[in-house]
Amino acid sequence: MSKTARLPYDAAEFLDTEDDVVAYLNAAIEDGDAGLVVHALRNVARQRATSLKPGSSIAVDLQAVERALSEPGPVQLAPVLVAIKALGVKVQVARY
Repeated sequence: MSKTARLPYDAAEFLDTEDDVVAYLNAAIEDGDAGLVVHALRNVARQRATSLKPGSSIAVDLQAVERALSEPGPVQLAPVLVAIKALGVKVQVARY
């Protein structure tokens, strides 16, 4: 029986445009899994941080967001809301 090789996948590498980021976050939110939303926000923070100069105030803020979203335990709303604002996106509620 042959083994299937698994290559590492990093979603942040594919978030090239603001539309990509919006679609990615919307898909995570629509899934309804809080852990997936936090994971998606971490990926976006990482993607944004890699495009900035190390040590810049924005890069430091994004690193803080990534750390806050990486804390173990149940998902807390406060770090998620901070991350959303820091990433320059917003969440809206609509009836479905």
